Amino acid sequence: RLSGQYLQQGQEYVRKGQWEDAIKNLKMALDYKPSSKEAKSTLEDVKRRWDLQRKVVSQNLYKEGLEAFLNGDKKKAKGSWQKAIDLDPENEEAKRGMSRLGN
Repeated sequence: RLSGQYLQQGQEYVRKGQWEDAIKNLKMALDYKPSSKEAKSTLEDVKRRWDLQRKVVSQNLYKEGLEAFLNGDKKKAKGSWQKAIDLDPENEEAKRGMSRLGN
């Protein structure tokens, strides 16, 4: 029963484009019912889609950080750039931004 609830919630997060929450719920569904083919295939699909979006989201966070930096909001810039790096450790622009802040 819990597996079905987690699967349903995971699918709802997929529809909303909330990839990380979808992955968490789908993994929980598999914890409760490892044989669930639907949960397995949905999780694989979500992971592929999230991997593709990760770099795009990271780049958008870099741009958000740059705008904050240019407006003098170093705290917001740092937060955005750190999130960008967390999503995509290869985001060199965000790394350079952090180095501008001395971090």
